[in-house]
Amino acid sequence: MSLNKKLIVELSPYSLQIAVLAGDRLTACRDFSPEAKDLVAGFVAEHQGAPVALALLAPKNQFARLSSEEEAASIRTSADLLSFAAKAGNTFGATAAAIACDATTGLAPAEEQSSNWILAGAQMSVVEAANEQLSALGLAPQAVSFALPAQLGAAVSALKNTPDSRIALWQLNETDSQLWLVSASGVEKTHTLAIGFNHIFDAVQAELGLKFRTAAAKLFLNNAYEFGDLAGNIAGRLRDQLLIGLAALGTKPSALGLLNLPVHQAWFARGVAQSVDLPIWSVDVSALCAQLGVTGEAVNAQLPACTLGLLKAAGSAGKTGIAWVPPLLGEKPTSSAPAQESSATPVAAAASPASAPAASPAPAASPAPAAAAVSPAPAAAASTPATATPAAAPAKPASPAPAVPAAQPVAARPSPVPAPAPTPAVPAHQAAPTQPKPKKSPLALIAVGGVVVAGIAVAAVSLVMKDKKTENTAAAKPVPPVAQAKEVPVPAATVAYYRFDEGAPNQTLGYATEGIVPDFTKKGGDFQVKAGKPTYNANVAFSNVDGRSNILSAQFHNGDNVEYVLNSQAGLNNAIFQDFTVEAFVKVDDLKNNIKNWQTFVGRDAGSPTDTEGNFGLFYLQLTAPAGDQNRQISGGTFRVAVITTERKTCEVKSSFVPQQGMWYHLAAVGDSKEGTLTLYVDGKNVGQTQGYTGLMKPKSFSPWTIGRGQYGKKPTDYVTGSIDEVRFSNSALKPEQLLKATGK
Repeated sequence: MSLNKKLIVELSPYSLQIAVLAGDRLTACRDFSPEAKDLVAGFVAEHQGAPVALALLAPKNQFARLSSEEEAASIRTSADLLSFAAKAGNTFGATAAAIACDATTGLAPAEEQSSNWILAGAQMSVVEAANEQLSALGLAPQAVSFALPAQLGAAVSALKNTPDSRIALWQLNETDSQLWLVSASGVEKTHTLAIGFNHIFDAVQAELGLKFRTAAAKLFLNNAYEFGDLAGNIAGRLRDQLLIGLAALGTKPSALGLLNLPVHQAWFARGVAQSVDLPIWSVDVSALCAQLGVTGEAVNAQLPACTLGLLKAAGSAGKTGIAWVPPLLGEKPTSSAPAQESSATPVAAAASPASAPAASPAPAASPAPAAAAVSPAPAAAASTPATATPAAAPAKPASPAPAVPAAQPVAARPSPVPAPAPTPAVPAHQAAPTQPKPKKSPLALIAVGGVVVAGIAVAAVSLVMKDKKTENTAAAKPVPPVAQAKEVPVPAATVAYYRFDEGAPNQTLGYATEGIVPDFTKKGGDFQVKAGKPTYNANVAFSNVDGRSNILSAQFHNGDNVEYVLNSQAGLNNAIFQDFTVEAFVKVDDLKNNIKNWQTFVGRDAGSPTDTEGNFGLFYLQLTAPAGDQNRQISGGTFRVAVITTERKTCEVKSSFVPQQGMWYHLAAVGDSKEGTLTLYVDGKNVGQTQGYTGLMKPKSFSPWTIGRGQYGKKPTDYVTGSIDEVRFSNSALKPEQLLKATGK
């Protein structure tokens, strides 16, 4: 074994990269599946068991934060940063492992300065598990850090040649992700998205009609499966969330790249890129290697840009104080080399090929490590806000009725490209899937767990294909181009639409943003939690509602007495509804809780006794308690809608529909003043109608709309135990075919 030989590894959720350094020279760089133990063992043996000097971790559940100005000014020391990490975010506990670096220079935050910093890490148990995984592969590391700063730092270095460019890097985790706005000046902004690998797998499951997410995950990661035309539909199911995140960055990026996406899934990157109408970030990796001081036979041709984190670490090997590759907080660098502030000057410039091929897939690599072409990463587009508006007032008798609607298009969310037209709403228990299509040949694309970028050919770098339990050496068939996504138009009648997709599973809801209808600051507003702790829930009725992906719902817990009230500035509170439609997907988790209590999914408080009749609120879309049977232990009451009209009279529809516990239903209450009718739909079916509707009462005092509770006798009551999703307010009496359409279980 050469005394100068050492390994640097990067462990991502679904790939393992290994770089071999002999002194200052990069002699090999390969990509493996973390499950490919024999291949990894053979590679390690080939290099005489060289030690692993550094392991960069990109765990499924990690935390990353760009400081606010206040945090940057007050939290600077290693101890303060580590203490902050232990308290911040959902993934950190008292035993946090974290790293920190300056967002501009990549160096350790200087105590005497106040520049923004980046904090990244995970629970210590995650780091320990990664160490065990690497040790089992014969790759026990001497030092550990997190991959994110190295990946971001490499991008900063790569952008030095285009100082006016800004790119968005999309860092994928298991249940969430982050967008990073990066320029030659450093990391400028970040935004967290409530979508991650699990949501990608859910999109595959929904698009292919698979029964289990695990099967969808295996298909997504299967290098021998061709998604073909479905690629755009799958990528597009996440499009709206990505657009919102890109808009939140404040500056439209010139390109988009993906972090931690396995090499062979570049088809997904291309689909996402086209769906948001941004080019894929392309980088001259050969020039970057020269800038970082990375030389050697493994870079005689351009390395794939997805090795950016490894390249940054390779350029930092043997040096301390190097930018963007910080040690864990509380640990000291192990190298005895003098500190430096910037990337190493190249000993010899890495040779770059005269011309780099474009981004089309190259021929599939054979089992032995072979070079392949780098595939494109996704691109992004800016997102636009949405509006919210009015609703009506109900009363509170006792007898409900279920109904679920078909649908009318709203702003696009799921399928971004040629997506199948949604079918009318079906009870949450049905929903037909699409059949998968077997792939004929594997994709020969390289993206070693880092950034997936477009069109850079790899000639001299050996890359082992990810998981080769079933080798296929046939030439790869290019994935057909994905059609550009089109916005699903927002119905003119929609005045507010609350989707509960802003957070992450099990995260506490602080508010629900009206994010679909344009100009929502004038017409809508946010629901705010005044009491209790509702949470985001990954359990949804359908994965596609009105042409946009549906990934989360709001869960209301038994005994929590959630106060979820529309804020006082919201225009929805001041809207006048002559005709109206209020829709929601609902699921009751505890019918026994309903033995004595009603449960109101959408309500409106009465601010003044002169606005209502008796003790009632102004609006109820709810589940009633069974009348005259307080000892009933199995089933609850029935669905009901009740409103206070412009005549200050109670108008209600009772139904005999008794819902099942734990089952999703779509409810729609429709008031038609021209016909004088109030109608209740459950799953698109008319379950009850009454006469006497003249329009919703316009309250004389502040009377907020509520979600998850009602009002009776001027007091909050009728708390929900279950989940609510996709609450939409319309200022017209929608027909059944105009109600929200839902597809994909």
